[in-house]
Amino acid sequence: MSFSATSSDLLEVMKTMKLDQSLISFIKERKDEWGMFGKKNSHLYREQLMNMMRDAGLSAEAKLMVYFFFSVIKNQPRVLKAMDAFSQDIKMLVWFSQARDFIATKVTQYVSSAERQKKFPAVNIPPTNPGLDILLWCLMTKDELRTLDNLKDRTTFCQLALNNEMQSLAKEGYQKFWNETVKGSQNPDAVTMNLPTPRMREEFYANPASDRYPLIDISLKPLPPSTKETGYTRLEIITYLESFESARTS
Repeated sequence: MSFSATSSDLLEVMKTMKLDQSLISFIKERKDEWGMFGKKNSHLYREQLMNMMRDAGLSAEAKLMVYFFFSVIKNQPRVLKAMDAFSQDIKMLVWFSQARDFIATKVTQYVSSAERQKKFPAVNIPPTNPGLDILLWCLMTKDELRTLDNLKDRTTFCQLALNNEMQSLAKEGYQKFWNETVKGSQNPDAVTMNLPTPRMREEFYANPASDRYPLIDISLKPLPPSTKETGYTRLEIITYLESFESARTS
C-alpha cells in the first residue's frame, strides 16, 4: 500500500499515541458530559455561589434574601441602591447587613467581569436554583398576576422538569425575553471583548432547557412532578401557582 508524503508523516505521528480500550470506554461512557466540557452550567455556578456564601459566613436567612433580591431584579447596582433606601427598622433586621455586604463585595453585574474580579455574576444567581427563584416570584407577586402566562416569561421557567407542552410555552417566554425585553447591552466589556449581541440563541436556550429542576414548596422542599419521565403538566403548574393565593399563605 502506498502513502503520500503527508500520510506517511501522519502515520509516524499516530505511532506516538495510543488509543486502547480503556480510553475508548472513558470517552464513550461520558458522551453526555462532553457537550458542557469546559463550560459552566447551573450546577457548577450553584456550587461556586454556595461556597462563597459559606466562606462569607452568611446565615440561612441572609442566603435566601440574596436570592430574593436578585429574583426581584438581576441588577447589582440597583439592588444595592434599593437596599440603601430601606427604612432603618428594615436595616436593623438580623440578615440585612450580611446580605448587603455580600452583594456589595462578592457580586458583580456581568459574567465577563466575574472571573477578573473574583466575584459572582448577578445575572447568574436565579438560574442556580430555578425552583427557588419561582417560589420567591410566587411569594412577591399579586394573586391576579401570578399566572402561567406571566410565569412563562421568567427565564428560569424553562429550567424546570417540564413536559413537552410546558417546555414549548417556556421557550416562547425565553424568546420574548431575549428578543423584546433585552434592549442591547450596557456591559462595558461588550466592545473590548467583542461579546455577541444579546438575542435569542438556540444553543443558549438548550443548556437551561436540559436542566430538569424540581419546583420548591413553601417549606423549601423539592416538589417533583407526578411523572418524572415526562415532567410537570399544565395542571400541576397551575395548581402550584394557585397554592400561593393570599388566603392560603398568610
